Amino acid sequence: MKAHDLPVEACGDKMRLLTLVSLAHASKELSYTSVAEALRVDLAEVEDWVMNAIGNGLITAKMDQVHEVIAVSMCAERDFGHKQWERLHTSLVEWRDSIKQLLEATAMPGM
Repeated sequence: MKAHDLPVEACGDKMRLLTLVSLAHASKELSYTSVAEALRVDLAEVEDWVMNAIGNGLITAKMDQVHEVIAVSMCAERDFGHKQWERLHTSLVEWRDSIKQLLEATAMPGM
């Protein structure tokens, strides 16, 4: 790290965020305990890390503080390869077709 003049603490923070994204990608429901263990932080810090990830646009999630569970509805892709391009293409084609049907359904006769 020193050889490349990289701040150790900042790099550790980035790795924790990437780890949280990986966890969210693997499971849509995460326990506070599993997140704390994976990030190697205290249980009391989990909510801060989740808020940090949400604030950076890496995940969309809700925290259930009573049950200590994180419900993930979206997470950023860590890798963007051929499979992700195919999924994006499929989503865009479906979106285009839906808009086309909507426009056809709302078009006024004779126009």
